[in-house]
Amino acid sequence: QKLSFRYQDRKFSFEAVIENDGFTFKILALGPVNTRLFLITQVGQKVEFKKFLDREINLDPEKFLFDMQRALFWFPLQNEDIREETDRGRFVQGSFRGFISDDQWRGPGIVRRCIANEPGPTTFALRNQCLEISYDPAFRPGTAPVLVELKDQNQGYTLKVKQLQNGQIP
Repeated sequence: QKLSFRYQDRKFSFEAVIENDGFTFKILALGPVNTRLFLITQVGQKVEFKKFLDREINLDPEKFLFDMQRALFWFPLQNEDIREETDRGRFVQGSFRGFISDDQWRGPGIVRRCIANEPGPTTFALRNQCLEISYDPAFRPGTAPVLVELKDQNQGYTLKVKQLQNGQIP
């Protein structure tokens, strides 16, 4: 994947290897000539962050990992609670793991979702209360998304993830 990360007035771009085998979740960030920048690993509830460069990285590894999981691996809602159907799509609200989710579907794919930053009841009247995720083209469950953009107004960052290659490690 190619990741572009913008935090306040700073912008970073790097390639990353993202692995998830159902037990261990890893993100390895790579710099020029595949130099390792950092590795975030989650096993169960434990998250480890290993930095391979002497530069300061303004990154909360747990939050970064959690947002990536919510964008790439949380199964989108499809018909849980259809609250509106218009020419712009089908709008569905529900919850996953205690987090309220508001999804916009077009046909069989999801184009936008807003997931609450905290578990429990919430309202989406204020967009700074959620992680906004957009997919281009529409994300179809069971496939890998091509381009994902995450915006977290609460944390003050935007992250774009472009799928360069998808495969399974034997």
